[in-house]
Parts: sequence; C-alpha cells; structure tokens
Amino acid sequence: MKKNSNLVFGIFAKLSVAFIVVGLAPLLTISVFFLGQFADNAEQIVLGDADIVLRSAGSYVDAMLEDWEESTRQLYLKPAEPGISLADLLLDETMPEQQRRQYIRKFLVSMDSVHGLKSVRFLDQNGNLYYFSASVGKILNADKIQEWVREEMENRDLSHDMMLEAVHEDLYFSNINDQVITVKRNLFDVSSLKTVDDLLGTLYLDISVDAVGQQLNGIELGSRSGFYIIDRDGAEIYRSRGQASVPEEVRRMLAAQGEGMQEDSQYYYSCRDNVSGGWMSVLRIHRGDIQKNIDRTRQYILTLLGASTVGLVFLYLLFSRRISRPIYRLKEGMEKIQKGDLDTRVRIESRDEVGVLAEGLNQMAAQLGVYIDRVYRAEIRQREAELNALKSQIKPHYLYNTLEVIRMTALGNEDQQAAEMIESLANQFRYLMGQEGNTVLLERELDNVRDYFMIIRIRFADRIGLKISVPERLLKEPVLKLILQPVVENAVKHGLRPKSGNGNVWITASSGKDRIELTVMDDGVGMDQTTLKDLQEKLEDSSFRQTGREEKGGVGLCNVGDRIRNKYGKEYGISVESTPGTGTIVILHLPVLRERKDELQDGDD
Repeated sequence: MKKNSNLVFGIFAKLSVAFIVVGLAPLLTISVFFLGQFADNAEQIVLGDADIVLRSAGSYVDAMLEDWEESTRQLYLKPAEPGISLADLLLDETMPEQQRRQYIRKFLVSMDSVHGLKSVRFLDQNGNLYYFSASVGKILNADKIQEWVREEMENRDLSHDMMLEAVHEDLYFSNINDQVITVKRNLFDVSSLKTVDDLLGTLYLDISVDAVGQQLNGIELGSRSGFYIIDRDGAEIYRSRGQASVPEEVRRMLAAQGEGMQEDSQYYYSCRDNVSGGWMSVLRIHRGDIQKNIDRTRQYILTLLGASTVGLVFLYLLFSRRISRPIYRLKEGMEKIQKGDLDTRVRIESRDEVGVLAEGLNQMAAQLGVYIDRVYRAEIRQREAELNALKSQIKPHYLYNTLEVIRMTALGNEDQQAAEMIESLANQFRYLMGQEGNTVLLERELDNVRDYFMIIRIRFADRIGLKISVPERLLKEPVLKLILQPVVENAVKHGLRPKSGNGNVWITASSGKDRIELTVMDDGVGMDQTTLKDLQEKLEDSSFRQTGREEKGGVGLCNVGDRIRNKYGKEYGISVESTPGTGTIVILHLPVLRERKDELQDGDD
C-alpha cells in the first residue's frame, strides 16, 4: 500500500520538478536578467522620453510665438479703416485727436482674436497711450500707467523684431492684476527709405500665463520636474505651475551653452531653441523623479511577473490534476480491491494507457469476484452439509422426550422455575433442529428469542428484561432463521452483563417499499469509537468472515451479516451504532419476501 502511494507521489513530484525546471526557472531567470538590464538603461529611457516631451512642448511654444509674430505684424498689414493704415492715422496731423483715438481703439479691438489676450496697448512716439482690455471691468491706475509710460519712453528699444517680456503682473490696472507675458512690436514709418527708422509707436499685447500654460502644465515628469522658458540673457520667461525658479547662474549657463543636455548634482536640463522670440525651452528633470519612475516601472514588471507566475502555476495545477487524477482513481480502486471490495470499478474516460490499465483492473476484479463467489458458496454448501449430517446423527425425539421427562420431574418436585427453563431449552432445540428450513416467519424467530430470554431472565434474576414491539402486519414476513438470537445474545453478553443494575433489550421492526429493518437495541455499557470501528470493519471484511470463528452462544454477528448478504445481496446486512454509557443499536436490513412464502416449505437456502 505504501509503495503504491509513493509511486503516485513520485509521478506528481516528477511533474512538479519538470514544471519548475522547464517553466518557472527559465521565466524567473530571464525576468531577473531583463529587470536588471532595464534598471541599468531606465535612466537613458526616461531622458529619451523627456527629449520627446521637450520637442512636443517646444513645438507648442514655437506655434505660439509664430502666432504672436503674425498677430503683431498686422501693424503694417491690417488697415485701421478702409484705405487707411495705422501709420497714416499717426502721421495725419490734420485729423482730430478724438477721431484718431476712435480709429486706433477700433484697430486695437480687432486684435482680440489673439488667444489668451488680456489687454492691448499702443504707445505713440509722442507718449499718447491707446488701450483696450479684453477683461471686463478693468480700470487703469492713472499713477501706475503714467509711471509705466515714462519708463517706456525713456527706455524704448528700437528693434524691428518682435520683443517679449517675462511673466509679470499688469500693475497698471488698479482692480484686477493678471499674470501676463507682454509681446511688443514697434511701428516704423515705412513710407520711404529715409523714414524707415522713424518710430511711430509700440504695440503691447498682454497674454495670460494661464493660456500659455494650458498645454505646458500638462507635462508630468514628477513632482520636482517642470518646464521652463528662458531668453538669451537667461531671464526666466515662464515656468510650470508649482515649480521653483531655476537659479539665475544655471539659467545663464543654459542660455550660453544652447541646445543639448546639461546636468548638475540634482537635475538634468534638456534645452531646445525656439524658432523666434529669442526664447529657449528647458525641461528640468529631478534625479529623484527618474528613480521614482524606475521604481514604479519595476513594480509594474514585478506585478506582471507575479501574475504570470500565478497563471503558470494555475495552468500547471489544472493540467497536472487532469493527468494525476486518473492515476489516483486507479490507485484508490486497487486499494479497495486489496481490502476485498471486488465490486469496485474504476471509471476513467481517457483513452490512453491509464484508461487501458483501468479497464484491465475492472475485468480482473469482476473475474476474481466470480471466482471467490463460487468458492465461497461451495464452502457454505459444504458447511450446511456437515451441519445436516451432524443433525441427522442426533436423535431429536429422544432429546425432546428426555427434556420432557426432566421437566415433568421438576414439576413433580414443585420446581416451577426449573421446569420453565427446561421447556424454553427444549423449544430452542426443537427450533434449531426442526424441519422448517432456513427461512421462517418473523413471529417464529421472535418466539425463539422469547424462549432464549426466558433462561436469561431467570439466570440474571430478572435484572435483564426483553421488550418486543413489532407491528402485526410484519409478523408473517419471511426472514432467515436464527438471525435475531445471536444479536440478542451479543447484547446481553457484551452490553448488559457488564452493566451494574437493571437493563433491557428492545426489538422493533419497520418496513419500507422493498425493505424490512429489524432493530435490536440495548441500554448497556456501549462501545467506544475504536471498538465500534473495529467491529464495523469486521462486518465488512470478508477475510474475517471466512475464518469460521464463532461466538460461544451461537453464530456470531459477523456470520449473521454474512448469511444476509450471501442470501439477499450486498445492499443488505447489518449496521451498528453505539455510544459509551448509553447503549448499542444493531439494525438488520432485509428485503420484503412476502410473495416468496414457498421458501418456508422447501428448506432450500
């Protein structure tokens, strides 16, 4: 038995080793290798991604600068009135100032199409200010605006290109101050080559920082990394929301070195020149954010690896169960057959080698069962022949007459108890050796138990009682001869005799559609679980029944169960239940044989 168990475990162990060696080990080895390679190259990967992000953000900035370039160039291209340019309005000395202001304001209002525009100002060469605010409700601060006009007149840049101012507050308004980037362009008199450098005025467009950062704020490389715009002098034009300013010396270094990748102890700086405006886009990446991305990616990889491992283990268990389950069934079937259960059949649906083995085992068990049944029935017939031969050697009439003489003598001596005992004994001999055959009516079997219990009652001084409760309709049911007396004797001997005080034996009967159950119950000492299990195994073990062992009081419980099974089939027999200190219940399971009363006459078992 142990050898078979080890064999099946060996097969499962081999499958497990093969799975680990061929499946898991290579997967884990390759995964660890590539994880190490990824950790080594992850920094370069992140920096490469950062360069792509920078190009995308820089392209957005380039498009924004080109839009501003195109919008401010309208100073020369777009007429203030049909046929009248902005320069004409400023050079026409005959035009009333009020009318000039109306035309210029109308021109400024037309600039409202610029995305993110907060306000438009135009300062002419004489210091006259014209403005329009895209934000409703803004009010000019007279002192601040005069201070601004004075500073602009003193520090005017005469460049013909678009100019940009870094992020600042438009403090020349008194009630609403926005963070803006100012786009400037000078208007020159281009009516002749002599006047091409004559400044007519300067246009100022205040662009909201929020509009600039709509896409730029979406750049996410980490909590300590961000996007910046600096000019050629290293001045900071723009930075991502929530980010600290780049130190001035670093900005100057980046502006001086131009495009490319620079780094210091804490940051990487990826730089790119914009197409216009003299700006440079800078992506600052904190080393800690790179490591954080590496750790997060490593966690994703480990999670995927763990999920893959669990999936492989699940598939292995699924397929190994499909492979090993038929082997386990075959092993269990062999163990049952070894214990004597020749009705065992192994059901394996697979059409492989294990299925062939199972079919061969089933055929062997069937043939072995037929052979043992033949031998066992021959042995039973031999025993019956020996019993009949022994019975034929006894002179029943002589024994009955002798017992009757002894009984009459006891009555003559007024010994009523001895007479009753002799009469009960005579009845038992007559029942045992009579010509009724091996099948009797239930009432005859109960009468024999009563005769037996007459002697028991007297022997134990009425300490043990018998109670029979059997429905009238079942008294004429055919049952095997001598199946109750051995059970009652067992209850008296092992249950009630060791008990201190009085005890009782109950016999009841019940019937179903095709089955009769006879119950013998006592309130004796009962059995512990070990003794009960041992008895149940003996009732099922054919090797025990074939030893021929018998109890001193008659045929034992095991032989009674054996007689029932051999007579009626494996589905009938004896079942036992017991509780220590409470008692024991023995149930005899028999078929309904009312329609086969002819067996009461022929004496053929």
